Amino acid sequence: MSGPKRQEVRRSVGIVISAATLRTLLSDQPVFRAEEEEIARAGLGRSPSPHLDETSTRVDGVEAHCHILCSPRDTLYHTTPRKDRQAVPPGVLRRGAPRTDRLTAPAWAFLAASALPATVQRVLRTLPEDEEGDAPTFTTLLDAHLPRLGPQQRTQILDAAAIGAYRVQEDVPVVDILVCDDAPQVKGITPERALCGVHAGRHVKKVTPSSTHHRALVGAVLTDVWAY
Repeated sequence: MSGPKRQEVRRSVGIVISAATLRTLLSDQPVFRAEEEEIARAGLGRSPSPHLDETSTRVDGVEAHCHILCSPRDTLYHTTPRKDRQAVPPGVLRRGAPRTDRLTAPAWAFLAASALPATVQRVLRTLPEDEEGDAPTFTTLLDAHLPRLGPQQRTQILDAAAIGAYRVQEDVPVVDILVCDDAPQVKGITPERALCGVHAGRHVKKVTPSSTHHRALVGAVLTDVWAY
């Protein structure tokens, strides 16, 4: 939420506080951070299918991405410089933990569904499996064993390793079903993915049937989506 919008909300409920004081309160306070982590862990643990959405934002004038993770009882916000598969598992689902990479069964499942050449996958099989390491260490391994990787192939491997590390870690509850839009960067992070009602309704709303009967059917579906 922007500074002017926060000021607008405060004034609407009669709160008188300076913008500078509010910025101080909203900065990374250790006591608030600890409480946020407790709420986040509880929310991830009790919600089998949290909802994730993302919107662009600016941090100190630099473009960034604010991720909104919702469960029935709480809503969590986390801002990251990127929004790809290498950012979402550690930055959002692992609550800002440093990114780690690990070639586990979920990582191999992700690669099996990708277009990564079999020759590259065979070389990857020679790397240490089920051994978690930080991102620079894993990148060094790739450079040593696969120095001619193209940018797209490297991204696929790093995506898989980030997902593999997230799926087996025990620091936070692992999400099995993620409710989100159809953005490519969230595909493959969880075993199951559900399209949220708002995003599903957008697809239906684009349909423009010519017959009265089909227009009525589209209207009925949209009514059901919003009622749900």
